[in-house]
Amino acid sequence: MNIRHYWPGTKRELYVLYELCTDAFLMIVGAGAFVAVGRLLANLLQ
Repeated sequence: MNIRHYWPGTKRELYVLYELCTDAFLMIVGAGAFVAVGRLLANLLQ
């Protein structure tokens, strides 16, 4: 099932942009969580 093939170009581009934004958002959230856990561990180990 390739839904993108049937979509007009603008919608396809918007969908790809949306995918890229969600991926970047998840990466930023993951990095933030990683840093937060690292700081928490550093505080506990002091």
